[in-house]
Amino acid sequence: MSSTRSAFSWISKGSAAVLENGLVSGSNFIISIFLARWLSQPQYGAFALAFSIALLLFLVHYALVLEPLSVYGGAMAASSLRPYLNSLFIVHASISG
Repeated sequence: MSSTRSAFSWISKGSAAVLENGLVSGSNFIISIFLARWLSQPQYGAFALAFSIALLLFLVHYALVLEPLSVYGGAMAASSLRPYLNSLFIVHASISG
């Protein structure tokens, strides 16, 4: 009984994650198609370039700040967690600024 409940829990969570990713990707695709139809070529090119740069900056932020926090933050001892979070906040503020 417990293994069935656990399997159902995993399946439902996995299905929800796949559905969420599908909806986000699908909506981004549809919005890009609409923008390509509504904007002129130079406008859409400027949008595509700006969006690509924004994605690059978001991924750099994720790789330098958010991912190390999720990997190393939970493994830190309680005594050294505060200095780690302070230094991470400083890095976050300098990258965001």
